Amino acid sequence: MISANKKEDDHMVNKPITVARNDYMAALCNITNQSNLPAFVVVDVLTRFTAELEKLAEAELSRDTAAYREAIQKAREGDQRQSEPSQEQDDATCQQDKDEARA
Repeated sequence: MISANKKEDDHMVNKPITVARNDYMAALCNITNQSNLPAFVVVDVLTRFTAELEKLAEAELSRDTAAYREAIQKAREGDQRQSEPSQEQDDATCQQDKDEARA
């Protein structure tokens, strides 16, 4: 994953993604221009690079989707546990009912 953080004045400063993208584009242009490669070579390299990035993006989406669904399931299970009385609460209620019946 690409980190868009830069250390400035001994503090971590989060670089906005728009600025990180702009910096990346400028660096990519500089590298391309400095390579002195013909355009057809650059296109081939970038096409292959893009294909690899697409695979990584699909894998990232799959991981994120699975994690999101798992988080939703855990939240639902947590909600169900909170709404259902525990066995200890049931036992305490039964004991209280028995005590009240004896009185």
